[in-house]
Amino acid sequence: MSAPFKDKVVLKKGVVIDMIQVNPGSYTVGLPHEDKLWRADTERREVSVSVPYWLGKYEVTQEQWEAVMSGEKRADGTDLTNPSKYQGKKKPVENIRREDVEVFLRKVNDLYAGRLPEGCRFDLPTTEQWEIACRAGTTSDMPWGTREKTEEKANLDCLEEVISSTGFMSGLVQGYSHHIKRTWNRTREVGAYPPNAWGFCDMIGNVAELCREKPFWSGKLASRNKEAEYKTEKVLVHGGSWAERVEVVSPANSGWVGHYDPGDQKSVSTIGFRLALVPVETNSSSAETQERQPGAANSKIELARGENDRIVITLPNDVKMDLIRIQPGAFLCGRLVPLYDGHAGMGRVKGELSREYWIGETEVTQEQYEAIMGKDSAGNCLFSKHPKVPVVYISYDDALVFCGKLNDLTARPDGFSFTLPTNVQWEYACRAGTTTHYNNGKDQYRVKTDKVTEFLYEAAYDYPPHDPDLDEIAWHYQLDAPRPVALKKSNAWGLYDMHGNVREFCLDYHKMDSAESDYFVDPFFELGYVIRAGKATHEKEVERRGGSFCSNAVECAAGYWDIGIGETQTEPDTGFRIVLSTEQKLVKGSVDWEEEFSKQQDE
Repeated sequence: MSAPFKDKVVLKKGVVIDMIQVNPGSYTVGLPHEDKLWRADTERREVSVSVPYWLGKYEVTQEQWEAVMSGEKRADGTDLTNPSKYQGKKKPVENIRREDVEVFLRKVNDLYAGRLPEGCRFDLPTTEQWEIACRAGTTSDMPWGTREKTEEKANLDCLEEVISSTGFMSGLVQGYSHHIKRTWNRTREVGAYPPNAWGFCDMIGNVAELCREKPFWSGKLASRNKEAEYKTEKVLVHGGSWAERVEVVSPANSGWVGHYDPGDQKSVSTIGFRLALVPVETNSSSAETQERQPGAANSKIELARGENDRIVITLPNDVKMDLIRIQPGAFLCGRLVPLYDGHAGMGRVKGELSREYWIGETEVTQEQYEAIMGKDSAGNCLFSKHPKVPVVYISYDDALVFCGKLNDLTARPDGFSFTLPTNVQWEYACRAGTTTHYNNGKDQYRVKTDKVTEFLYEAAYDYPPHDPDLDEIAWHYQLDAPRPVALKKSNAWGLYDMHGNVREFCLDYHKMDSAESDYFVDPFFELGYVIRAGKATHEKEVERRGGSFCSNAVECAAGYWDIGIGETQTEPDTGFRIVLSTEQKLVKGSVDWEEEFSKQQDE
């Protein structure tokens, strides 16, 4: 490539886009698992660049945009000469759509037809190309080091945030008012902040920058009762904008922007782009992931006995699933030590489990789920897409369908079947003989406070949402996504992630206190009904346990009985763990749900 085209793109009227070359080499991208912002798409890895590429020193400015797009209109007649909300020729262009950028790129490529190096074109950078340029050889939180004094380094929402709480605990407030003082509250001229080590400016902040990938997420959520179709299209951006908090931005952290949706014909003032000159990549089917086939119904999977009497299941595609044997014993579940005193949903339940059962060593992972349910059945995991990360966005019914298919495929001991654990089975296995909030023998960390509390926890004490005593066994509180299973310490019985990571469905639902004299043997409590607007519905309500990557420490406690959801409802932090168990005996709760439902319908 001749010199004029390596570092400058000359547009009409003499307007120039300065370009910087990124040389071949090996570069580190992504985040470590311990990073709060880690997601499956930010897995730390080495990336090899075999040929050079070029990236704009600055985000594309309004002056540069006008030099190319003057007189262009959308199909609806909208003038694209300069649609930016915050006008200024040296400010980045924004308030544009992905399809507008495609027109810009086509016109620049046409302008340089026959003058580009062989096999290269102007395009948006891939996420990896963008991150390599942003990091400029670093692996720190930000290209310049830590997040301290970011207001001097980038146009982000860097200043104070004041939350006045009227809710029930710090970090999880029911009612609140947000007062945010932003640094600029709009875009600034490009180059207003110091460049990174390679000379790129505003890679962090100002406007979030479009990347080449254009994810398309489509499919079906299957359940016993219905198939809910979903279809959506998002655009991928990097670097954060003037409107984003510094705490949620990193060189590796991309976003599928929900409020920028071509299907809804929306565009916003927080999104722009940076021009790239990159090698043309060919689409090769050999690079596609080999299709994973679920096992055939006529080929039984044998259960093998492993060490310590565990069961090892080899699923289709040679995917392993380990189950741990749980011995019979007496149980005392629910609120064993002071925690949210007065909450009826955490009453004690006592009795015994008279029969052994096996429970998953980990939550069901995406590769395990797809081995049974078929390729891309876990495709709706979004940023959590990773073979070793728990499957999420599946319903209670979906989990039972998985168990049913696993039963069809396996040769099981007589009288045993795969299913979800009951609440008592789950908590008994979680505690592993402990009676503390956490299965590592530690109780909820409490801070003495002068605050007069309202109704959910002990007066004169506060429970901080993040508990360092929980860190060794649980991913919890304000994390971006679930982590791969079994990275934290297991409990005494060898089970991982019983606290945190993802909430886990239980087979039954027990939200009411039991009488002190009640003593249950192998109990299975009936399901309740979802209550909406004060009325019971026909949809059954199901229980989740253990908390998740975004839960506060209280919700991760062994005795915490989580807020129920509908049996067909899905959540981004909810998955499941299976058990191999005999049938459990139905135990009526203190509320006759059928009678309550009939009574409400008659009102």
